[in-house]
Amino acid sequence: MIAQSQRPGKPATVQPRAACMFIASNRLPLTAVRDAGVLRFRRSNGGLVAGLLQVARNWPVRWYGWNGVNGEGETAQYWRRWEGASLIAVPMSDAEIQSFYHQYCNCLLWPVLHGFTENVVPADHEWRVYATMNARYADAIL
Repeated sequence: MIAQSQRPGKPATVQPRAACMFIASNRLPLTAVRDAGVLRFRRSNGGLVAGLLQVARNWPVRWYGWNGVNGEGETAQYWRRWEGASLIAVPMSDAEIQSFYHQYCNCLLWPVLHGFTENVVPADHEWRVYATMNARYADAIL
């Protein structure tokens, strides 16, 4: 970012900007669970959370993903802080949770990306929901 010099005849100076890492994942590192109408929070399972925990503790991070509960009709918004990271919840309806999260991400992408390709069968409907969710993530980030 270039700032204008405050004194005439002096060149503009470069002002450093704080770096910030953006993480977009299908799930936030903190999951909300409804228990008798009360939201409770727990650390999400998985290698991505474990692998990026130190990054979130030591660098400015904006982490985008699903927070674990139905957010139909909502827009992506700042949800809470966790281990120094700003968590931005990307909302999903129950149908999107099923098609995007459970089916496409967990039953297709995860096995393929971990070398288990034998029984993976993509479905057109799930691909369309996946593409829709990717556009929602892009809107939230940009």
